[in-house]
Amino acid sequence: MIITRHNINSITIPKQQLLEQGCTFLVNKDLTWTSNDVVSKFRGIFKTKKVGHAGSLDPFATGLLIVCIGKDTKKINTLIDEKKRYIGTAKLGAQTVSYDAEHPEIKTKHIENIDIERFKSIKNKFIGKLNQKAPVYSAKKHKGRRHYELSRQNIEVIPRIKEIEIFNLELIDYYLPFVEFEVLCSKGTYIRSLAYELGEEMGCGAYLFKLIRTQIGPYMLEDSINISDLKQFYEIK
Repeated sequence: MIITRHNINSITIPKQQLLEQGCTFLVNKDLTWTSNDVVSKFRGIFKTKKVGHAGSLDPFATGLLIVCIGKDTKKINTLIDEKKRYIGTAKLGAQTVSYDAEHPEIKTKHIENIDIERFKSIKNKFIGKLNQKAPVYSAKKHKGRRHYELSRQNIEVIPRIKEIEIFNLELIDYYLPFVEFEVLCSKGTYIRSLAYELGEEMGCGAYLFKLIRTQIGPYMLEDSINISDLKQFYEIK
C-alpha cells in the first residue's frame, strides 16, 4: 500500500496489519529534520524497528522522502536506484566548506560580470556520466565514522569520487546572486557538489542555498503527506 495525501484520511487498518502487509509513505520532509529523524518518528508510531527510507535528504533540504515499513522495507534498494529530481538554488560569488548554507561563506568574489548566458553556456558540460567528488561534510563513512563527524573535529577527510549521471539540467530562474535550476539525476548524486562545480566553472564560486526533492522514480512531491498528517495513526490500535 502506498500512502499519500489523497488516501491518508481514509486509512483505518490496524497498525499491526499495516506492518504485516507492508506499507510505503510518501513524506514531505520538513526543514532541519534529518532523514533518520523521520524514520524514528515512524518507529515510535508503529512500535517497530522495521522502518527505512529510500534515499537521504540533508537536514537543510526539504521535499520527497519515501519511508517503508514492515514488508515494504524489502523495496528500499529498488527505490534507491530510481532517478531523482530536484529544484536547487545556488548562491553565486561565495563558497562554504560544506558546499551548502550550513556553514559561513568563504572565498567571496565579485559577480557583476556574471550573467545568465554564462550559466547557459556551461550547463551542458554537466549532463551525462560524471566523476563527482563528495563533500567532506557528508554521511559517507571512513573506518566506521561519518565524514561530517570527522570534519567537525578538524580531522582531514579525503573526499570520495564516484561516477554519477546527470540526465537533465535546466535553468528555472536567475536573480543575482542566485541561480535556480532543476536537475534529474542518478542515485548518489550530491546536488551540493553540483552547485560547487557549477560555481567553479562559472569562475565565481557557488554553494547550494536551498534544495527541494520533487520526484523519486514515479513518485511525486505533490502527492506526499506532512509529518503532522501522521497524528491520526496514534489513535489507530
